[in-house]
Amino acid sequence: MKKVLILITLFIFLTFSAYAVCSFLAHRQYALAVTEMEKNFPGQIDSSYKQGLFSSQLEIKLKMAMGEANPAIPASITSRISQTIHHGPFIFRTPPPGGSRFTPVQFTAHGTLEIEPFMANETAILAQLRQLAATDITVHAPLRGRTRVSFRGQPRQENWSVGSETFTLAWQGFTATLFLEGGNLLTYDLNLELPGLAIQGQGARALVMDEMRFQATMEEGSNHLSLGTMLISLKKLEAIPGSRAEEKITMAGLQGRLTSSAEGGLLRIEEEITLDHLLLADQQYGPANLKISLANLDAQTVAQLSKEYQALQMQGGNEAMARDILSSHAPALLATSPEIRLENFSLTTPAGACLASARLAFDGEGEMSSNPLLLLGRLSAEAALTADERFLAVQTKKIIKQRLCGQHPAPDCDQEAARAGSKQLQALTEQGILVLSGGKYTLQASFKNGQALLNGQPIPLPF
Repeated sequence: MKKVLILITLFIFLTFSAYAVCSFLAHRQYALAVTEMEKNFPGQIDSSYKQGLFSSQLEIKLKMAMGEANPAIPASITSRISQTIHHGPFIFRTPPPGGSRFTPVQFTAHGTLEIEPFMANETAILAQLRQLAATDITVHAPLRGRTRVSFRGQPRQENWSVGSETFTLAWQGFTATLFLEGGNLLTYDLNLELPGLAIQGQGARALVMDEMRFQATMEEGSNHLSLGTMLISLKKLEAIPGSRAEEKITMAGLQGRLTSSAEGGLLRIEEEITLDHLLLADQQYGPANLKISLANLDAQTVAQLSKEYQALQMQGGNEAMARDILSSHAPALLATSPEIRLENFSLTTPAGACLASARLAFDGEGEMSSNPLLLLGRLSAEAALTADERFLAVQTKKIIKQRLCGQHPAPDCDQEAARAGSKQLQALTEQGILVLSGGKYTLQASFKNGQALLNGQPIPLPF
């Protein structure tokens, strides 16, 4: 009997000790997460944590200033995160997702994210928008491995009245899954899915979004920068801004990719956007592609710039102050020979296609001079353009038509703009700025060591 009592006492002691350890681990992980949020969130964060043995209560308020006072814009917007945290190692009331009540965990949590009212006289539409943003949040932290945070926005259908017009909104909600390494918000995997949104107005007016996805795989790199790959895709977006169905605008197959990496203390950023097609009435534009890269950026300077910009935003700074911050770090940024490239720009239109590329680089080796002309001599640049003859004719005509005729063109303005555009392209060809061959215009320009070339021929510079 005495041995049984000892075993029972030992079991109770170990059980309470295990829950106490998990309570400590949960508090520490949330504290680390809040600390990381305070470093990166451009606003004020207030948090409270009521710790218990078997469960705890967490509340976080995120307050973001909206800029200068304006009666039509709220001074700030506050979001509130409320969580009930159940400590491991065993959670019998709410077992972890995919596990049983006997699956050991550090903790699980559930709660909500809500936006608090931000206008004194809140309209019905603002209240409905806040309800759309309401999000259910669940957290699962295993004993080993990454913490999983799940977000879910509930589908809703609402009727809105704006003036004399009524809109029907069908929101299919959203789901997101975030995987974290402890409380480190710089290393994470994120998957977000928005199945669809439809807004129907009177007559043919409508806006329909179909299948938007966002993915991110990020890791903490040098100088506490979050580096990795972000992907976004949109299957289709349709809009009818007017009362006729013929005015429909359709965009399909939009994809974006942003990649950041660092090697040897230098940062590289690449961004690419592709579009399958864009339909304006019966005119199809696309496919289209845009790819830009930034290379040889000093990672330490970029990290410091990011911190100072965030602090400036929290203080309500203006553009002039932002330019001053950039100017103060310009020497360090230029010293690593930064380079920006327009890797590719391609667009197909009913009038033909165009293709362009460009490069701009700065030689940061050696002692830096404050003389602008000497700094200009360190620049090198290249640019190339190829476009179908009809493509440039149509674009030039549009520009001239807007300049000559404005918003209300005369009946003969179209022909007048076409003639003026043709003359301008002919003059550019005669001057050697454009080269016309095989139904295509080409242009190649470069600048290096203070010398500029246009289509292989040197051109004088005013300095």
